[in-house]
Amino acid sequence: MNSEIFSYEEYCVYELLSSKGITIHGHSFDDNELYDYDLCAPDGIPTLGLNGKTLVEVKENLSFSTIKQIGMHYETVGTEYNVLVVYFKSTVTNYPSVKTNNQGNTLFFISYNDLKAKYKKKTDKKKDDYYADQAKKGDWKATRQDIIKNAKDVVAQGNNVLFLGAGVSMSAKMPSWNDLLKGLMGEVKQLKKTTLDAFKELNTHVLDECGDSYLIMARYLQTAIKLHDDKAVFPELIQKYLYNENNTSDLLKTLAHIVQQKKVSEVITYNFDDVLEQNLEKLNLKDSIDYTSISKDAEIKGHNTLPIYHVHGIIPQNGPVDTVVFSEEEYHRRYSNAFHWSNIEQLHALSRMHCFFVGLSMTDPNLRRLLDTAQNINKSNGDCHYAFLKRTQMNRYCVSDIDHGCKYVHVSESLIDQKKQKEIYDLNYTVIESIFMDLGVKVIWYEEFNELPGLLAEVFGLSHYQNMDAKQLITLCEQKIDELHKIEENLPKFDDVNKTITDIVGFMKYKTLYGKEYREGVKDVYDMLNELSDRIKWDAIGVDKIHDIQRQVPKFNESLSGFGEFYKLWLETVKLFYE
Repeated sequence: MNSEIFSYEEYCVYELLSSKGITIHGHSFDDNELYDYDLCAPDGIPTLGLNGKTLVEVKENLSFSTIKQIGMHYETVGTEYNVLVVYFKSTVTNYPSVKTNNQGNTLFFISYNDLKAKYKKKTDKKKDDYYADQAKKGDWKATRQDIIKNAKDVVAQGNNVLFLGAGVSMSAKMPSWNDLLKGLMGEVKQLKKTTLDAFKELNTHVLDECGDSYLIMARYLQTAIKLHDDKAVFPELIQKYLYNENNTSDLLKTLAHIVQQKKVSEVITYNFDDVLEQNLEKLNLKDSIDYTSISKDAEIKGHNTLPIYHVHGIIPQNGPVDTVVFSEEEYHRRYSNAFHWSNIEQLHALSRMHCFFVGLSMTDPNLRRLLDTAQNINKSNGDCHYAFLKRTQMNRYCVSDIDHGCKYVHVSESLIDQKKQKEIYDLNYTVIESIFMDLGVKVIWYEEFNELPGLLAEVFGLSHYQNMDAKQLITLCEQKIDELHKIEENLPKFDDVNKTITDIVGFMKYKTLYGKEYREGVKDVYDMLNELSDRIKWDAIGVDKIHDIQRQVPKFNESLSGFGEFYKLWLETVKLFYE
């Protein structure tokens, strides 16, 4: 079975068909295959009346929109292939189970239970057992590359959201929860200085008293501070300890480029700080023009820029602060209201968009509740979210770090056996992955934090042209724009009012043949032009015209038109600065 098959449902269909002697592949028929389907049978599936090459789509849930989408694809691929759709659940009724076109190729719908009954198969491997076996088979880094490939395809579809957590801010050496709370302990002014210094050193003791909960400790400190000064503005105290002189990192720069290159439709952050916005400004993106920071319901309306939702509030480095969700009390108040704007925005993203979680441990109970809710709402046909998570190196697993030295001690003598250690290691990450799969999330693991920017750049397809000479880059850009123009010029034209089914089929076939090439060309030229534009000094005369063009880049909508001329104008403007 090909390693590119991810889901349990695809595995079940593969096993069932291949057990009956049917040749099944886990990807395209050949390297030049244009059609992206879950499985394919090069010799057909004669037992279902499907003779000749057959594409197989596996759907966890069959919905009206899925049937419509498959029907549109069949109008194009049906000229060459049969299409078999195997579904595990369905929310629709009264649709044709079999449809044959003039070429003799068939679109065939069948439930997995009916397929099992036809082949007299009674049981399947359990889902948890399947994922456990997958984890044992090979190198997790090889599996990661398959997941990254899948994630890149998802990014190319658009409709993506970044979910950002504390790890993003900490990459810029901003304080962790523990360090921030330790700083706030110095605001308990009813204690004299010498006693206050001692109190600050007891931060782990106070955390222990608060049940190892930072939220409860925040409420503890908020209460302690207000016992001394009931007029104290807690967000202003947080502002005092939140920032340093750095405010950037390789991770933040990468995230800023993802936003700049329009790889995401919105950002949802749990962080109070505005360091992402500061990094966007360094790329000459402007608040209210290129993006809008939103921290309350009233700010959601009246903008048409990329939103950055601060769902726990915002405390900018400079300027006034607002109410934030910092302590247990505020957290409970916010999440007890299912219709609070922040919950609605998160749930909308989780149920309707592709979400990428960065700098989050994914252990927050409210986030997991929202993920579960989104799964029940969406009934998706596959896992549509991705979490970048750190995993412990195998040789350090099940061991404790003593005084931050290079000494490790096994938790139990029974774990000294490396074979047992590896078995427990494999089990742990298999269980974690299985739980996230149930939540609709695929995990992209890394071992060292400095790997994360590179993984993000790979997934989001950031520019690879940084090291190319400007003259070469301009020449390559001109060639790519010419290729876009050729695809646009040969696009079938027809009267929109009097179009026929032949017109539509011809258009769809052309789009299938050249859509991928056009989409990739649009992305490549965009990256090249951004690279050339970013090299221009920001105080150069006339550079504002470049910035205006960058802001006006149209969103790609699969129309196969318009980009050639737009990019030509952009390139001609850029070339003026390189003459």
